[in-house]
Amino acid sequence: MGQLTNTRGGDATTSSRFPKKERLNQRNFYIFEYKKPICQETFLNMLGISQKYLKNLKKHLTTKGLSTRIHGNTGKIPIRKTKMVIDRKVKKSVKNFIEKLAETHGLPNPGRSKRANNITIFLPTEMSYASVRRDFLASRAENDKLKQLNYDVFRRL
Repeated sequence: MGQLTNTRGGDATTSSRFPKKERLNQRNFYIFEYKKPICQETFLNMLGISQKYLKNLKKHLTTKGLSTRIHGNTGKIPIRKTKMVIDRKVKKSVKNFIEKLAETHGLPNPGRSKRANNITIFLPTEMSYASVRRDFLASRAENDKLKQLNYDVFRRL
């Protein structure tokens, strides 16, 4: 942004219609390594930015001067009823439900396991992730926050 401070220039002119009113023709000059003038397109390609980003930088420079840019959404927490924090309690409750479901409906792996203490238990084929999630939500109380648990989050857990 410091490079943009010395790229502004222009001439003061007057119009033939209003000779007493002076106007300033503002132009921007883009310079490479503080000596070679280049076009705007090359300047943007060298920096890897878009015209909109450059326009926003120029606007910030004229309004607030040479200072750091801070995003406007900093420090704000999204307030959505559908959002929920997935912490250890949520993970533990989902894990406990799936383990209880595996005890009642689970089928042991008929194949051989590589580890003696690692026993794989499969759910019946008529059960899907969606049906297990529906059963989990049905087992929760009416006012429980876990009723809002998203399908994708449940599947990942």
